[in-house]
Amino acid sequence: MQKKKSIRLYAGILFIALLVLAVLAGVQNTGRIVKDISSPANTQNSKQSDVASLPRAGYTAPDFTLKDSNGNEVKLSELKGKKVFINFWASWCPPCKAEMPDLVEMSQKYKDQIAFYGINLTVQDNEEEAKKFIREFKIGFPTLMDRDGSVAKQYQVFAIPMTVTIDKNGMIVDRRDGQLSKVAMEGMIQKLMER
Repeated sequence: MQKKKSIRLYAGILFIALLVLAVLAGVQNTGRIVKDISSPANTQNSKQSDVASLPRAGYTAPDFTLKDSNGNEVKLSELKGKKVFINFWASWCPPCKAEMPDLVEMSQKYKDQIAFYGINLTVQDNEEEAKKFIREFKIGFPTLMDRDGSVAKQYQVFAIPMTVTIDKNGMIVDRRDGQLSKVAMEGMIQKLMER
């Protein structure tokens, strides 16, 4: 009888410990949760053309057209032939602020080999605060304004920062949700450089 109680007690403690570890791992690996822009697409009901451009490694990057903070239009498909690094962010996001100095440094280091773009989730941000953020962090690469959230929806951005790399053929090489360490960022860039 005493042995059964001990086994139940240990099993209960083990279950709680595993649950706590799972929650902590989930919190640590995600960035700031983005307010629901739209419900995720139901892939079973998606059209074939949607499947060809899933926002995941090995698929064609979904095309988009956005204006940068100066009003210049950028169309992703017109960047074909270039290696592209895209980072989704918002000015109110602490993990975005934490990783931005490393991103600015990497963009300077690889500016002749990779086209860097930031995409501000303007639909959930204040445009003036976003421009202040750009000045504060001395962001030299173009920042595109996702004013209606359509690109965040295409790329299924549910937590920020979110980073995606795209090869010269327009294929997604890598995607990372949440804050990147400098080492992880360098790893993504090296993987892109090999393509």
